[in-house]
Amino acid sequence: AVLRRSLSYAIADAGRAVGVLVRQIGGVRTLRDHPGSGRDPLVPTDAATQRKALDLIAHNVLSIDGLAVTPTLQRRLAPDFEDRSDNPALPTDYPVPQRLLDLQRAVLNQLMSDAVAARILDSVGKAERPENAFQLAELYSRLNRDIWSELAKGGNISATRRELQRDHLNRIANSLFRPNPAARADARSLLRMQAVQLQVQLDKALKRGGPMDAATRAHLQDSADTLSQALSARLYR
Repeated sequence: AVLRRSLSYAIADAGRAVGVLVRQIGGVRTLRDHPGSGRDPLVPTDAATQRKALDLIAHNVLSIDGLAVTPTLQRRLAPDFEDRSDNPALPTDYPVPQRLLDLQRAVLNQLMSDAVAARILDSVGKAERPENAFQLAELYSRLNRDIWSELAKGGNISATRRELQRDHLNRIANSLFRPNPAARADARSLLRMQAVQLQVQLDKALKRGGPMDAATRAHLQDSADTLSQALSARLYR
């Protein structure tokens, strides 16, 4: 029971830390200075800070080994008998993969939101050197690379990784098939480009063959079919 509570606290702490990092991507700081301070009231987060925050998120949340709990620890997360007597609805199993996936989904929900895309696009125009500003293409390309890193290596993909990849894929497909009228045109164009590149990667992985279990092959085939349908479907406006 102590391990169970400690792991819950650890996941919650990780979620709060990631929440701070996610806000740096496309972040804009508002300064409420007195008149005459000489400072601009709207200060977009500098590109270096955004790239560092994205790097931390990619390595610690979205990578293969970013969020991992050993099988030995997962087998020891049974509830205490007294806790069960006080709360009969307390489940016996502790769904570690689902808890970690919920955290990853929350990160994706923020990073791939229309609001963050709009802020990143607008921040480029506020920069003294737009060519050095953090670009939306960087964000989408990094997400594609880290979430689908197994495609370049080959082999099997774990069930938890397949869930994360499917969630990322669905967000891209939905943005193409049912675009938000309020979404920026550049954001949709970049997502379409990412969809095309990802489809090429999926096709190469399927043609490469090699050791691959049935679940992985079905996942890759279904993902490729989903992207193909999204790219060729008529838009609902």
